[in-house]
Amino acid sequence: MQAAEDLASGSITMPPDAFFPTLRNNRLLAKRMADITIALIALPFVFPLMSAIALAVRLSSKGPVLLQQERIGRHGRPFILLKFRTMVWPAETGQPLLATPNDPRITPVGHILRRWHLDELPQLWLVLKGEMSVVGPRLERAYFLQQIVEQIPQYTLLFTLRPGLVSLGRVRQGYAHNMFQLLFGARRDLEYLKQIGLLQDVKIILAAARCILKGHLHSNY
Repeated sequence: MQAAEDLASGSITMPPDAFFPTLRNNRLLAKRMADITIALIALPFVFPLMSAIALAVRLSSKGPVLLQQERIGRHGRPFILLKFRTMVWPAETGQPLLATPNDPRITPVGHILRRWHLDELPQLWLVLKGEMSVVGPRLERAYFLQQIVEQIPQYTLLFTLRPGLVSLGRVRQGYAHNMFQLLFGARRDLEYLKQIGLLQDVKIILAAARCILKGHLHSNY
């Protein structure tokens, strides 16, 4: 919550409203229309799969089917991220922790969901609602976000965008298991901001799809 409080207090500087005016007026509108179209087409097709996943999560371990975590979204506003739970419950009882390779907290079903990134399917609903985009920066929890901004102050420019179901940072980096990897992904997401456009989004989606089909999300794109 500290980063959210800092955003509210103004100690984390937000970009001015005039930042990338053409981007705001044209490209962001095109992105939003594409997001709505993709979400409306995808949700009916994946709903049966999501129902099966929900049942598997429910039967495999104790705890809620959906994990709800607060993230910082567009304009620095907190929102609740939805994912299928992949870890034992509760996985954290104090300070937020990044998942590690072979993390013992991940359930057997969770390993499968994470390998194919099926745990993120509920986020299509957030895309439709307008809290996320299909492609955008992968904004972290406030606890880690504060540390990223301390190292990369310009990271706040990414608050001009909705966080993405897929991001350039995730495609290049994969899951982040430590702060070094978080910072690497953050810098890649800043690269995305410089060349944002529908063609770039299509390239990132195709790169992510190729990686997911191989069972991991990491590419040389």
